[in-house]
Amino acid sequence: MTKEYAVIFESPYYIDMGPKTLILGGKPIQDLFKSERNETTKIHVVKISDGTVQSFDSGLWSFVFHFGNAYMKDENTIVAEASHFTEPATDPFKVFWKRRL
Repeated sequence: MTKEYAVIFESPYYIDMGPKTLILGGKPIQDLFKSERNETTKIHVVKISDGTVQSFDSGLWSFVFHFGNAYMKDENTIVAEASHFTEPATDPFKVFWKRRL
């Protein structure tokens, strides 16, 4: 967030928390992650004072791990610093998952 705007990244990588999953359960969390490999990340900028939204398509698949800082460089430029992953064919959390044998 900046003083005037909230910046929201909509990634094509998400946790499937549909009703069937919630009711039946029993799956390890790593099995609930889904990736829409042919989709791109959308960025939504919300003006805090009146709630108006401007949306942009980044043109690339990405998943943001962590947001650092956001600020206005000038009247027409918002900078949002974030670490992200950009390989849609690879699970960004693969190194962390442990499977039961």
